[in-house]
This record gives sequence, C-alpha cells and structure tokens, in this order.
Amino acid sequence: MPRSWSVRAAAVTATAAALAAVPATAGAAGLATASDAVRATTVTWSAVLADSSGAVQTGKPLTVSWGLFDTAPRYASVRNNGTVALTGETYAVTVTGGLLPAGVRLDACAGGTWSGGSCPGTVVALTDSAAGSSSVVRALGVGDQLSLRVSLTGTGVTTTATVGVSVSRTQIRAATTSNS
Repeated sequence: MPRSWSVRAAAVTATAAALAAVPATAGAAGLATASDAVRATTVTWSAVLADSSGAVQTGKPLTVSWGLFDTAPRYASVRNNGTVALTGETYAVTVTGGLLPAGVRLDACAGGTWSGGSCPGTVVALTDSAAGSSSVVRALGVGDQLSLRVSLTGTGVTTTATVGVSVSRTQIRAATTSNS
C-alpha cells in the first residue's frame, strides 16, 4: 500500500477512535439544552384614519376643508388595524391651503364617540397645526378605534388641512412569551 494511503488510513482510524471515546451523555450534558417548544409569531402594527363616512385612508393622510363662512368641525376616527396593541400614536396636522387659512386642532373623544358636537367621554387634545405633530400616549387595542374631531382654531376665509397618523416600533406593547 502506498505511503499516502497508510497515512490517511491512520488519520481516519485516530479520528474514529477519538469520537468513540466521547461519552454518550456529553452532548446532552454540556453541548445542548432542552426546552419547551417555542412558537414565533409575526406581528404588525399600524393605525389608519377613516373619514366620517368610515372610508379608510390607507397610505395617505386625511384631507379636510372648510369653505367661506364654514366653521363646523369635521369628524374622523383612527383604527388599530395591526395585530398587536398600540401604546401610542403620532398625529400630525398641517394647514395645506386656502385663502387666509385658520389654525386647525385635533381632539379625541376617549371613552366615547363624538355625537352632535359633544363627547360623552373625555376630550383629549392631540395636536394642532401650530405644533405640527405630537406623539400621544393613548392605548389602542387590536381592532379598536378612537373618535376624532378636526376643528378650526381661528377665523379663515377658506382652509384645507391634512391629518396624518403613524406608529413606530416604540409605540407597540412589549413582546410577551407564553407556554401555549
């Protein structure tokens, strides 16, 4: 047998002998751990605005307008259409046009729905066009919605405003684990 074959055979024999000398419990004792089955779940987080008719404004802000001598508030809602509860949202209000526009304010009716201009719950100021945007700590469970009022804060000839909502990773509930 050529010398290269005998060296290879000796190396294979030495490796096999070393592996055979490892106790059967070494893998379980020091190299591996056992645990219960874990199921990973993908979550999504999102909040969308819906106008007063319930039409969802997916991927775009809500646009509201007031004409000459029109000062009536506009109503909308924000919905959590994700798969995880939200701990807050970021709202933005911008006056985008109009002739001598007024300021615009965004309020929520926590614990109720705006009806006839009144809120049966608690009125919560979210932001206004002077501030631009504001992060709000307002829990919103999966599928829940919050009733919104968009109103003028001054007298303008005509005013158009955009209202936006967004959610970041820091505004969702913390991850949990369970044995289910």
